[in-house]
Amino acid sequence: MKETLKYLIDHSGLTSLIALILSIYNYIYTICNQKKQNYRWELIYSANPEIKEVSMSIFKQLDQLELQNTNWGHKTTIYVKGGGAGSYYLPYYLSIIDKKTNSHIAGANQVFTLESLQMEARRLNLNASEIIYNKHFRPVFTITNWGKVQTKNLLIKIDIKFPEEEWKNIINAEKCQNLAEKQEINMICDLDLSTEIIPEIIYFKVNFMWENENKIINEKNTYLSWHSDFDRWHYEKP
Repeated sequence: MKETLKYLIDHSGLTSLIALILSIYNYIYTICNQKKQNYRWELIYSANPEIKEVSMSIFKQLDQLELQNTNWGHKTTIYVKGGGAGSYYLPYYLSIIDKKTNSHIAGANQVFTLESLQMEARRLNLNASEIIYNKHFRPVFTITNWGKVQTKNLLIKIDIKFPEEEWKNIINAEKCQNLAEKQEINMICDLDLSTEIIPEIIYFKVNFMWENENKIINEKNTYLSWHSDFDRWHYEKP
């Protein structure tokens, strides 16, 4: 009888211990699962600024006849528009840069041939030894908020990288943006490149920094590349 009672007590204690262990395990599992679920909901419903699209601005459109009959005077960067059919476009104009300040000459018109550019320089009484001729491109980044809540105090910075060179900042937004769900804004870059040599690939890094609903700072980078051979954009790092 005593042995039977001892067995029941020991068995009952063991059963209670197993039940306690299972209870603790279920509690830990529930907490972890809840954290994962909360993280999923946070990803779905939190603010999420991102690049919706990017493209080079088009400054001139022309047909086959104008393309062949124009004396450009420089190595052109011209692309076929909309699948061909004799339609082309230039995503740049020729600009005049002051060597000392590295800034655009005020009052110069947008032109597309070297002869017209030289006429502009003469019209503005510019000394040829003090200026540089460049191709001026203007990429436009369309930013949207894919999240379900507003991005607060969003700051956007854009850096550029040429082959064999370091990153260089080209846009550093000073004004914060508040973007509602699916709201869009455009970030416009001014980019001057040589009239003769353009890199095959130019990399861009778009940095987003914003506050979430808990006033915690979030930050991320999106990398893109522009391929000058066909005016194509890709999401890729250097």
